[in-house]
Amino acid sequence: MIANKFNIKFRSIIAAASLMAMSGAASAVSVDKSFEYSCLYPVLGHAPVIINVHTELPDLITLDDTAEPYTVEIELHLLDPTWIAFRQIVIASLEGEITTGITITGNSNYYLDMSLTSAFPLMPIPEIEPDDFAIHATTEIDPITGFDDANLGPLEIVMQDKMYMRLRAFYPAKWGGPSIEFPGFPGWIPEDDNAFIVECDLVSADNSLATLGVVAPSMAFAVDGATNLGLAKVPVAISGNAQFDFLAAGGNFNAQLTFDQSYGVFPFFGLLKTLAVIDFEQGGVTTGTLNNQG
Repeated sequence: MIANKFNIKFRSIIAAASLMAMSGAASAVSVDKSFEYSCLYPVLGHAPVIINVHTELPDLITLDDTAEPYTVEIELHLLDPTWIAFRQIVIASLEGEITTGITITGNSNYYLDMSLTSAFPLMPIPEIEPDDFAIHATTEIDPITGFDDANLGPLEIVMQDKMYMRLRAFYPAKWGGPSIEFPGFPGWIPEDDNAFIVECDLVSADNSLATLGVVAPSMAFAVDGATNLGLAKVPVAISGNAQFDFLAAGGNFNAQLTFDQSYGVFPFFGLLKTLAVIDFEQGGVTTGTLNNQG
């Protein structure tokens, strides 16, 4: 029989507790952005292009990040004037690759340029009139790394001002007739099976792709054990967590220990069993330096 229920609050504890490591990863941010470019084509001249960029990036990157490469999907839309003009100059199909670039900047002059090159196979120019002609391509880029403690903080990722398409155009004959020559066009490469380079300039005023964060590594532990309360004369279970945040350089760390509310049923001062609700008002806070053994 439980005679009473009351709260006990402790400001300090002595506990025999075990620490269990808990691992976790930063959540992913879905990036979906559109950008407009103006591109210089042979015969046609300047015409607009819209590209949609999709990827999944971590919202936070730690200094010791060992993430896998990121997959980037690019959907390039040739608008009506472009693909209609292609049909008028008897282009039946296209193949090639798209090269875009991103620039990443952060605190303490962190700067990184990355190139994104995506190839696409031979594609027919549509014979009917869709809203646009879409080219789909996928590429991978290496994880964003190379940080130190001075780079902690936000990272800005922006699209670069230039985009290039290395294309080959083909006459009819199902999809792939002879490749078409473009003599006089500055980007024509006759020795590469008549490939030609289309140079594009970013038109969109907003060139931002994503904003991420660089953070110090952290470790979390679950606390599970018991404390011996003199007045209870029996162990009382405790639980909580310990959070360590540390800087890679020098191994300096801050750690905070917190405890959950606990419950115990035990004889109180040798009387009837009592349900006690135990609140730990203070856990532990400490700082230090990691040694070579971790």
